[in-house]
Amino acid sequence: MKAAGKLPSEAQILDVGFGTGLMMERFFRAGFMNLWGVDRFKSLPGIGNKLGPDRFFNSFIEDAPLPEGFFDLAVLVHVIEHFDDARAALRTIKKALKPGGLIYIITPDGGSLSRRVFKRNWWFFSDPTHKSFFSPDSLKDLLESEGFRVLGSAKPLFDSFTSDAHSVLGGQNFPLFFEVLAVFLLSLGFLPLRATIRNFRPSLEVIAKLR
Repeated sequence: MKAAGKLPSEAQILDVGFGTGLMMERFFRAGFMNLWGVDRFKSLPGIGNKLGPDRFFNSFIEDAPLPEGFFDLAVLVHVIEHFDDARAALRTIKKALKPGGLIYIITPDGGSLSRRVFKRNWWFFSDPTHKSFFSPDSLKDLLESEGFRVLGSAKPLFDSFTSDAHSVLGGQNFPLFFEVLAVFLLSLGFLPLRATIRNFRPSLEVIAKLR
């Protein structure tokens, strides 16, 4: 688990926007038991039966009754772009983190080459719940202005693997079989481009530490 780094197994981890609970399942299988989650749309993922319902808050992050100075790590995987006010959300998360706590973010890269190539057909624009997009510089500026120090950033090769294909297809309606086949073949076709040109990869991965 890259996000957890060298954290001990007893670390307190907050998954912001836990969705189906997939990320929490991965942490659980890696030996982390102190897992908490916030999601305004989901009330309890499948893993909730293992951890207990009191670990999950069905609310906006700003309204969740999170303990202050409690968490070692906050994870936001394709979440920050959905916030109405990313700065306000970060301030809430900052209060919940311990001094020196970590925040791990994956988000669409608004400064990527793929966005410039596909323009308005860029797949991430098709989601009406996406409120804002960040470039590496703008996300770094936001984090640092809120008291975080960026430890590293990356451009994941396989994240949002089918987004290039969907950008090409542009929401056209095809019979399901042909759509699945087209997405699969186009995604494979874009893979060498992603591997060769790092900035074509559509996602941005950042880990930062609270000062």
